Amino acid sequence: MGSMEKFYHSKRSPTVLSATIDGINIVVLPTNLKFLCKPRKTLPSFSGSENGALVEDWFQECEKVADLFGWNDVTMLKQFSGRLKGDAFIFHRKNVAHIKDYRTWRTYMTEEFIQKDKHYFLEKLDYLRQKSNQSVEAFADEIDSVLVKALGLGVFTNSTLHMFCKNVKLAYLIDGVRSVVRKEIDDHLYNYLVGLSSWSRVVEEVQDIEWLVDLKKKQCARNSWRSSDYVKVYIAISGYPKINETGYGVFFGENDCKNVSQFEYHTGNVSAIKAAITAIRQAKKHGIDRLMIYSNLDYLLKFVDEWAVPWLANAWTKADGKPVQNVEYWRRLLTAVEGIDVKWSALSKTDYGYIGARTLAKNGLRDYVQATYAN
Repeated sequence: MGSMEKFYHSKRSPTVLSATIDGINIVVLPTNLKFLCKPRKTLPSFSGSENGALVEDWFQECEKVADLFGWNDVTMLKQFSGRLKGDAFIFHRKNVAHIKDYRTWRTYMTEEFIQKDKHYFLEKLDYLRQKSNQSVEAFADEIDSVLVKALGLGVFTNSTLHMFCKNVKLAYLIDGVRSVVRKEIDDHLYNYLVGLSSWSRVVEEVQDIEWLVDLKKKQCARNSWRSSDYVKVYIAISGYPKINETGYGVFFGENDCKNVSQFEYHTGNVSAIKAAITAIRQAKKHGIDRLMIYSNLDYLLKFVDEWAVPWLANAWTKADGKPVQNVEYWRRLLTAVEGIDVKWSALSKTDYGYIGARTLAKNGLRDYVQATYAN
């Protein structure tokens, strides 16, 4: 699959299809087109070179512009062919300049340059590596996207090639993940991953390995930190015993726009997890990178302090052999804490922050009851 020592560095811009700057409508070319920003009336050029636009992306971008102006096929053919240069211009002039039907011309142009595009993506796959701030799940999504472009969507929608595609993606995933994660995947585990029936299950397993590695590293770290460096948030739940109707509150401060009062059709345990997830998402949304979560919810705090590592190490199985409950939500929580420094602390029911969070939780439950059972 190519050298493991080289890394692929993209020089292309984030995908943005359209925008308005200072009142002027513009077209910004997608990820695998050159980084250009031109007035909407100007079509992007196409050279057919390896470092230029990919043919399908170029056509799609041009057709968006054409659609805005209401061009017919005749105008599209004239305008698009006028934006060719380099290898693309030479091919057009020698082979397809006589064609008057846009769809036919588009097909010939695509067939000529699509293989070069596929070669580009296959080469990109060989050098694809997980970025330092990228989760396994996000890296797997990137592999998915690039491989579809390299092999074609038809290969991935062919049910007879399902296991082939899964194992090809697995090979690229194992090659490209962080070295500390790859070291944890021995022959026995690799064979287990090969035997899994779906790509999503493979990704979940490898993501769990990454979380386990990172949690162990955090437990071993002895870095000093000050609570004053962290934004404080308090979470609490409110509900009725044995009824899966719960309110939860996320309290950053009095009249803070980040506060949340929410009702859930869930047990208190699930609502506790969702409260923590909501607190973290609110922090990220407002640019907070250090968060201290205060709670008196033992179910949540024990997961952080005691349960997470052994549960991950034992494939979400407890010490007594029973399966862990609410795995879906625990995995969501682990996903949420990626990219943010989160600390956890117990608190007393008399603390100011707890009272604020508890009030929000009660309000969430009360609002639901009033809306549901009001006469």
